[in-house]
Amino acid sequence: MKRENQIGWIAICGTFLLYPILPQYIYIFKGLNIVNFCGALTIISAIIGGVIYKCKIPYLIFPYILYATYYSISYCAEGAWLSALSLAMMMVVIPLLIVGFVNTDRRFDTAINLLIDGGFILSLLGIVESITKINIFQLFSNANGLTFFHEVRYGFLRIMGTFGQPISYGLYQVFIVALIIYRLKNYTQYSQKHMFLKVAYLLSVINILLTVSRIPIIACILLHILLLYKKSKKEFINYAVAISILLLLLIILSDAVGMKIPLISDLLSSIGTITFDNESNSGGVGDRFVLWQWVALSVGNKWLLGKGVSTEFAYKVYEWQTKTSIENQYLNVFFHTGVVGVLLLLFSYVAVLVYAKRKNSSCSGSYSFNTIFFSMMLIYFVCELGVQETDLARMYCIWISLLISYNRIDQNNRMEKDL
Repeated sequence: MKRENQIGWIAICGTFLLYPILPQYIYIFKGLNIVNFCGALTIISAIIGGVIYKCKIPYLIFPYILYATYYSISYCAEGAWLSALSLAMMMVVIPLLIVGFVNTDRRFDTAINLLIDGGFILSLLGIVESITKINIFQLFSNANGLTFFHEVRYGFLRIMGTFGQPISYGLYQVFIVALIIYRLKNYTQYSQKHMFLKVAYLLSVINILLTVSRIPIIACILLHILLLYKKSKKEFINYAVAISILLLLLIILSDAVGMKIPLISDLLSSIGTITFDNESNSGGVGDRFVLWQWVALSVGNKWLLGKGVSTEFAYKVYEWQTKTSIENQYLNVFFHTGVVGVLLLLFSYVAVLVYAKRKNSSCSGSYSFNTIFFSMMLIYFVCELGVQETDLARMYCIWISLLISYNRIDQNNRMEKDL
């Protein structure tokens, strides 16, 4: 490796470790939080390093870039230049640098390892947060007007780590679980690290449970189901039958003795609400259905281009209550950028899934990164019906860049074999 290249690679490594997990609510000075500072430092370091690798972007990734461009231009049109630069840096510039620098199998492995390390650090702090009821990161928050809500459910504090809410943090740990599964299944030569990966997996799952959030818990279960199905349909059927029988016995037992099983009963109640009674409220599920109506009424006749990316949502539910958050990524995009923004978002989502699916046919093994990516993103895109993408956007953008790098490295390796 050339000397002038090392500074940039070290910065990229720091990006994998820190960029997805840094809290957005800690500012160095007005207008610059530590997330954007980390991103800017990465870019500056890559430039100082003197070598910026060229990379060819697959055509199916261009809808993703188009969506990022549209959102950035929308910010610029409203005079929000810092927001435009921040979004462009997160969705385009840093991913392009990652694709350029992650150009060998060894570097790709290093990237995955560093992401897992970041998740492992947060999982340890998550357990501390659950026990002490103190989030050490929030103690350093200096964002104006930001208030943290600490909800206790089933007797447990819903932990959130460096994220703004428990659901986002839980989904972040599901991303980490997916990466750990990938490493465990594909790199047996690192057997000395298998114990660490198993411990990291266990801690991530525990943290998902400690968020006490239905969406990340169900997402984690679905991830395992999808990957099991792709691995062996026979094994999948055996597990599915066993789990179905166990759940049926639990339901019969709880009904017979009149005892509610925490979370499981809540999940069943939520499913019943979704299926039979969309107007009732079951721990937040009903609110998410009514939210569609609230957003539509707020947008009014500005449905094509939305209310503007800088406009804050505020719907008066009652005289004493105003709804100020949109816990649905698609509705959030619709409110701000209208039908045009939603169509561009959906187009970008479909395109990256098609790209991963097509490339997977040329890769060997049941757990290629394409398989992990496709399964994780399919679940994530559905989960966004119940959560707004904020802190998770950084992890999503990094996964996009790793998808491109993985297939570019795989293509180069196959070309070398053919020579």
